Amino acid sequence: MPVLSALNVLIVEDEFLIAVDFEDMLRSLGAATVLLAHSVRDALAALQNPRRPDCALVDFGLGAQTAEPVADALVTHGIPFIFVTGYEEKVSMPKRLLTVPVAHKPAGLADLTAAFDLILGRSM
Repeated sequence: MPVLSALNVLIVEDEFLIAVDFEDMLRSLGAATVLLAHSVRDALAALQNPRRPDCALVDFGLGAQTAEPVADALVTHGIPFIFVTGYEEKVSMPKRLLTVPVAHKPAGLADLTAAFDLILGRSM
């Protein structure tokens, strides 16, 4: 069974082409729906929707902002998520978020599969 079979996934990514690439990969992993948010504001609005995502893929650096408010909202709602980043270190992340799995850009299908298996509690 595909790792994201029938799940609704939120992608928070400010770079349009990267977001579309992630969307294609998540659909190939079986995601039922993929919602794209390009900013903190868009992502927080998506989390207010009664049909919340089951999990999320979040770019920590969103232009001049970080996704810290989005991460906090995901934690509050009990939605598992993965950070993606182009940076090797997690130094700019608050300590409370250092346990969130990270996929480094350019993240491939195998990277995302392993990360989603981890946060969804599935054996690899």
